[in-house]
Amino acid sequence: MFGAPFNSPLYFLRDLFVLVALAPVYGVFLRRFPAIGLAIVAVVFLLDLDGYLILRNSTAVLFYIGGLAAVQRWNIEAFDHAAWSLLVLLGVICAATIYLGMEDITPIYLVAPFVVWPASSLLVGTAIGAWAEQHSKYSFFVFLAHYPLVQLFRMHEHRVSDVMLHATYMVAATTAIVLALVVVHRILSRLAPRPFGAAIGGRIKRSAPVPGDGPALRSFING
Repeated sequence: MFGAPFNSPLYFLRDLFVLVALAPVYGVFLRRFPAIGLAIVAVVFLLDLDGYLILRNSTAVLFYIGGLAAVQRWNIEAFDHAAWSLLVLLGVICAATIYLGMEDITPIYLVAPFVVWPASSLLVGTAIGAWAEQHSKYSFFVFLAHYPLVQLFRMHEHRVSDVMLHATYMVAATTAIVLALVVVHRILSRLAPRPFGAAIGGRIKRSAPVPGDGPALRSFING
């Protein structure tokens, strides 16, 4: 209950459940004492005074900041004009973290949303952006299910010693995992739309009956 889940990405859901339970307390501070609330949340969670209550402590701070944005109606598009500059800034922070050998990457977690959101504006009205939006329905399932497959590939990672071959292996493994999970998503959304939709927290429309094998099956998998 208090440790990290076996499937590591599920820490996000665990933390989210805890933060939803804390939301009424957050709400009081957000509406009456926003600055004091932010200070308290930052001290308690960034100094890890909460123990195992929240696994990734930056999540609690960002959850509060998200509440501030909603309650105070921030203009979340205000920094879109600086998207490229912010991307460069994030790259510098990441490079510095690697160069300095910093194990605690909390600063990246705290900065990333303020960079990634404006940077996403670069995709608006582009073919890549349209493609990403079209396939966004797979993202949560891929996030939830990728970790066990990653571990399977890592079991064989040590067999590849050459740097270039290792990089190729990692790219190929990542691609294979994503494609495999997209196929699984499509199959499950056809075979069991209601239970699968409930399992991933979304609604999946009931589709046509599952076709047989051969070309029809390939057409079915390809949507």
